[in-house]
Amino acid sequence: MALRNGQKVNPLSNPKEWNSTNYTENAPGLNSFSGRTHTCNQLNSDDLGKRVVLCGWVSFKRMFFLQLRDGYGATQVMVSQDLHKDLMQTLSLESVIRVEGVVQLRPEGQARADLPTGAIEVQAERISVLNAAAELPFLPREYQKKNEALRLQYRFLDLRQQEMQSNLRRRSQFTHSVRRHLVEQLGFCEVETPTLARCTPGGAREFPVACHSHPGQFYSLVQSPQQFKQLLMIGGIDRYFQFARCYRDESTRPDRQPEFTQIDLEMSFVQQADVMGVVEHLIRTVWPKPLAPGDKFPVISYRDAMDKYGTDHPDIRYGFLLEDAESLFPGLRKSAIPGLSEAEHTVKIIRWPNGYSRVKSPYIEAWRDLACKLRKCGVARMSVNNYGEIPQSLRRHASPDEIRARLAPNDLFVVAWGERTSVERVLGKVRTDLAEISGTLKEVEPAYQFVWVVDFPLFSRSDGVLTSEHHPFTAPVAEDVALLTTQPEHVRAQHFDLVLNGWEVGGGSIRIHDSDIQRAVLKDILREDDSQLDHLIKALAMGAPPHGGFALGLDRLLAMLCHAPTIREVIAFPKTSEGRDLMMDAPAPLSDDDLTFFHLSRLKDDDPKKPTNS
Repeated sequence: MALRNGQKVNPLSNPKEWNSTNYTENAPGLNSFSGRTHTCNQLNSDDLGKRVVLCGWVSFKRMFFLQLRDGYGATQVMVSQDLHKDLMQTLSLESVIRVEGVVQLRPEGQARADLPTGAIEVQAERISVLNAAAELPFLPREYQKKNEALRLQYRFLDLRQQEMQSNLRRRSQFTHSVRRHLVEQLGFCEVETPTLARCTPGGAREFPVACHSHPGQFYSLVQSPQQFKQLLMIGGIDRYFQFARCYRDESTRPDRQPEFTQIDLEMSFVQQADVMGVVEHLIRTVWPKPLAPGDKFPVISYRDAMDKYGTDHPDIRYGFLLEDAESLFPGLRKSAIPGLSEAEHTVKIIRWPNGYSRVKSPYIEAWRDLACKLRKCGVARMSVNNYGEIPQSLRRHASPDEIRARLAPNDLFVVAWGERTSVERVLGKVRTDLAEISGTLKEVEPAYQFVWVVDFPLFSRSDGVLTSEHHPFTAPVAEDVALLTTQPEHVRAQHFDLVLNGWEVGGGSIRIHDSDIQRAVLKDILREDDSQLDHLIKALAMGAPPHGGFALGLDRLLAMLCHAPTIREVIAFPKTSEGRDLMMDAPAPLSDDDLTFFHLSRLKDDDPKKPTNS
């Protein structure tokens, strides 16, 4: 906690505090064991006449003054002409210097009310160049936009920007608040689990790790601590958490990285409502108070989310809801979509009053492209003209009287028909696009809206094969257990996602704690090799308590709190969207010596076993 006027202040309790970098500047030992007396953000008019020592980077210089910057702020330094004339001529920007001097008021008319140090300056008595900066690829200034690839290549320079400093210090404060709440208020035990483990069936693609002492055998970097935290429950650690590092060899998107951090929780003797309650309590406690959510997060079912919003991670702050439209377009239900029965067809619409002329061609083409990609649905935009006429392309499928009753001239109808899931996905995309086109997202309230999505299907079928919707350790809803052997696709999962403003920020479930059910799910339903999970199945048979858990995506949460466009802005050293580390030029090929050491060989280009990059 910082101190202000002798009182403790939670830096997350005020939006202005949250948007500053001053989380630790009043920590009693901030300048202890250091070559400075103050940071570059601490001095003010109360310090007039003090002899001080500052250390930092030269961010600006002109004539006989310079601006000294560190990770906390900036201070103006005056340099006497006779003492440092030569130094000012040769000193390069971003050089690291040490300044000894006296605090004085700025000349009249030169004070800066917008800066914490804006009332004062330091008259330098001695300046030591600790390290002169060579020519830089860019200067770390917010107003000078840099190519992201260049920023990532020279990330150590990019981190000097105030925005990056602020984001990482916010991250530190946020994780500190989470840790204190879980340990001091809820009695959780922080336990580090291995990142080197065994490759397991199902889930995302894993990173293998070669082992010299065991030729031909490999570890895998864990996708998550899932198995370990369940084993901790069996071992009697009834409330566990950690800031877990997770690794997945997947294509990256703005919200994904090959390595990421999650706030990982697991609890014994709980039901679904208990786990959800802990997560809500945690978020309400650590979230910036003026922006904190209400006492209870809304809860909607997976089916309702898909029916109304076209996605299982909806932003519920605005309208443009999906509507059933089979009565408006009875002919579309009968139109041929190859491979679908009439029972599998659906027709849905999204309406936008007076919005027809505002939707331009690129959006319409994107909707059609998505429908073509999914193959099992069609999509069209339409409106009734001033004479109440319906476009020829849809007229033969439509019920004209019903449409005219619900549509005014220039109202927009986007209609999609075909296989249910495909229709919902297309209109889910339409919905978010309409919110953007209409400007709704700029005006929507509240700023942060959490919602729970529950009652997911436990399994889904793809190309005739059943797969887990979440992971194979998720327990079925008790009433649906009997359907596991007869109608597994109709079984609901005790799985629950937390969604924030249309982004999935966390997921959890009640776990299977019965070894017989776990083996049956793996072997009989998913057709997986259950021997790879024999250690877990054996443990479940040795007195496993009922348990469940949750994982919050720390990077996503911080990106949203910091209004960052991608999670790369809240990670110190992220990978690119292609999964490369531009700063260290990784991944990189192993040398022949390293390959030999790890008992590996390199496939030749013409070897049919060599995989492609696709």
